Amino acid sequence: MKPTLWIHIGTHKTGTTSIEALLKTNRKTLADQGIGLLSFPRDARRRLREQTESNETSGKILAHTLQHLITKQSRSGTRQPKTYILSWEGFCGNARKGYCDAPLMAEILSSATKFFDFNTHIMVYIRPQEEFISSYYSQTVKDGETKSIQEFLHSLPSESFNWLKLTEAFERKFGAEQVVVERYCRELFPGKNEILNNFCTHLSVNTNDLIFPSNSINSAKNAGWTKSMVEIARRLNAQISR
Repeated sequence: MKPTLWIHIGTHKTGTTSIEALLKTNRKTLADQGIGLLSFPRDARRRLREQTESNETSGKILAHTLQHLITKQSRSGTRQPKTYILSWEGFCGNARKGYCDAPLMAEILSSATKFFDFNTHIMVYIRPQEEFISSYYSQTVKDGETKSIQEFLHSLPSESFNWLKLTEAFERKFGAEQVVVERYCRELFPGKNEILNNFCTHLSVNTNDLIFPSNSINSAKNAGWTKSMVEIARRLNAQISR
């Protein structure tokens, strides 16, 4: 039976940081369960964001990176994984472009995974647009944004954050039955670990021996701000250096 590859593509502001923290914290325990974590390196993320090559070339470069990660995993001394996990919120596209480049990312991922005999699944979490935009705008202000929320919205393409088009882009390349879409909202995941348990359930991960991180990576950066805090920070961004 060919191995399974789960690609968790985000979206942003849906617990991705916590999911990646859980995976990294439990790398050895997951390996013991026959699950290999493929940590997508920072320089590869940067190259994929830049999108300077053609789709076919980008796919080959990504495939080469995946091959390196899989080879590294096989040399780790554990048995050959039956399941691989690759997680990065950038795989769904550029949030600053409203994910309008999601079809391009789907094409590149599809092109890359064709080099391997995997049973590939896509996992994506989405949250209501109003919640998402509020949370994502807050994050851009933390990163130095100076636009008001109105200016920020007007700067986005008209088809921004269209979840139906985003998911359909991946369904066209991988098949609708291979794409798992989950809603992300406080009502569904009120507890801090519930999103993590939901993620593990889809991937058939046994959570009994897992260590759930008390704080996610960069938890201070991802902490919620009030509207007043965001507005103060936005105004200060225009006045002080980075």
